[in-house]
Amino acid sequence: MLSIRHRRLVVAGALATLAAGVAPLPAVQGLAAPDAGPTQLSPTFPAPMPTQQSASGRRAPAGGPVDSRFVGRPPQQERSCRPAAAAQPRRSGARLLPRNGCATTTHDRLPLADEAYHHPHAQPADFDAGGEVVHAIFAGGPPPTYASPNWVQLQPAAAPVGRYGNAMAYDDLHQQVVLFGGYDGTTFYNDTWTWNGTTWTQQHPATSPPVRMSAQMAYDAATQTVILFGGSTTTSPAMGDTWAWNGTTWTQLTPQTSPPARSNAAVAYDTQASKVVLFGGGGYTPGVGASDLGDTWTYNGTTWAQVTSTPSPAVRSAARAAYDATHQTVVLFGGQQKAGTF
Repeated sequence: MLSIRHRRLVVAGALATLAAGVAPLPAVQGLAAPDAGPTQLSPTFPAPMPTQQSASGRRAPAGGPVDSRFVGRPPQQERSCRPAAAAQPRRSGARLLPRNGCATTTHDRLPLADEAYHHPHAQPADFDAGGEVVHAIFAGGPPPTYASPNWVQLQPAAAPVGRYGNAMAYDDLHQQVVLFGGYDGTTFYNDTWTWNGTTWTQQHPATSPPVRMSAQMAYDAATQTVILFGGSTTTSPAMGDTWAWNGTTWTQLTPQTSPPARSNAAVAYDTQASKVVLFGGGGYTPGVGASDLGDTWTYNGTTWAQVTSTPSPAVRSAARAAYDATHQTVVLFGGQQKAGTF
């Protein structure tokens, strides 16, 4: 079985059939058959086939990232092809990288190849391997395709009171959604809730940020904490404090440099750079009004740093940003410009 990520060939833990039509590849360390120990293979092939001759070019199995709920036995990490030297600690959120013919991911999560191996339906696919095309038949095949996604209203046993302007992020380390604060039209909140896929649970941390709405929050994979910045209320200036949630409590951080106070900024975690990215937002001073911002800041786990880029989006607040793992970029969309009082 073969998988391609970041234009590197990754061979992982299962049977694979290589077809003719590609150039010789170096010996592959750790290609393991079921019930067999690590072996070294030295396949040879005829002349290379140019990438542009491939009908599919470079593509991953249909269906994208694998949902562990697909039909077939629960996936297991193939470890027979991972020598001890390869199992080194890696920063959370790091990209998928080949390790002596194996693929490893954060928290030992399954690489795409291992996941495909366990699916019962095989499917051939061409992969761009740096100027050459490798034709492979997955020992398992890609995951099945599901019906088009739809919204489904859930009925959890417990839930936060209705509100808007709350901050939310997914805590990858603890595998739960974290919700903080917000406003219900009358009351500002500073409560913390977590969602485990079934129900909401209110947390009771020893320390919490002050009440606020429209704060910015993102999971920082480098520090394995949820980072919260800024926010506002209708009776106080916009805030410029930085907090970290470790799954148990909040801790106020004291970075050497911080962005100016704001609320309603766009924020996302840039996995490629291992930094939280924050853009724009709105400053607010009671009795004076609001101001739009158009600056870009990154947080590296210790401090904030302003980034100057040309071109740059126009000043705005309430825009939204997300990390596009396929293109390794942070994507920003929408927002609004405003003037006058809050």
